[in-house]
Amino acid sequence: MYKKSLAIISIILVNSSCAMQKEIVFNSGGHDIRETIDLLDPEPILRASFAELIQEETEKDLPFILARAVTNVGDKPFSHYYDAQSLHNALYSGRDENRYDSVNPTLNPLNRQPIINAIHYFTIRGITNSFEHLCSDLDLFSDQSKKDLFQLIFRAHDILIPGNHVQQPIAQRYLGQIYYFAHCVDRDYQKAREFFQQAAQQDACPPEAKAVAQYYLGQIDKKQKEASGYVLQ
Repeated sequence: MYKKSLAIISIILVNSSCAMQKEIVFNSGGHDIRETIDLLDPEPILRASFAELIQEETEKDLPFILARAVTNVGDKPFSHYYDAQSLHNALYSGRDENRYDSVNPTLNPLNRQPIINAIHYFTIRGITNSFEHLCSDLDLFSDQSKKDLFQLIFRAHDILIPGNHVQQPIAQRYLGQIYYFAHCVDRDYQKAREFFQQAAQQDACPPEAKAVAQYYLGQIDKKQKEASGYVLQ
């Protein structure tokens, strides 16, 4: 249901000789926004190009999440684009799931100026596909389902943290849910099952994450799952 509400953002080739320049069009507050992003430009925090970052996530079969933050440069507003996870780490110093409940004024990491209006988030799978408008940070303050989805996608990327035996099974469980419910990816029950099996088989998997994985594998029922402390939303 949430996926159907995503507003498709067209990627238009600005010039056939420069296919890495994409025009992003979306609506914000009743106004059509039209901007161009060059995927060969370096991401401000990670310094790799957007094209490289998108390709890395595509190879992992995950969507790349782009963040757009606007600040005043002189007398005019200027848009900066970021890897969303890196921007959030810079703004909130981590991934506390309750951070949206008590947000302080935030400054753009590039110029230390206040961010104007909302931060907007987009997903893309492969550099030739379309951006989709995921949500704004204002949505995350007010809409629990969007907040949960955003955390779901962010946590999934933790699976690639080497040596993190606690976070890996948690991320595997989240990846299973992403494929099971088709959150920003095509639904794939086989991949979901593989991730659930990986999570359930790890000794370091926290009880709540293991119970969720076992529930989707059909190994325990809903009552047993909820007894672990996790209630499916």
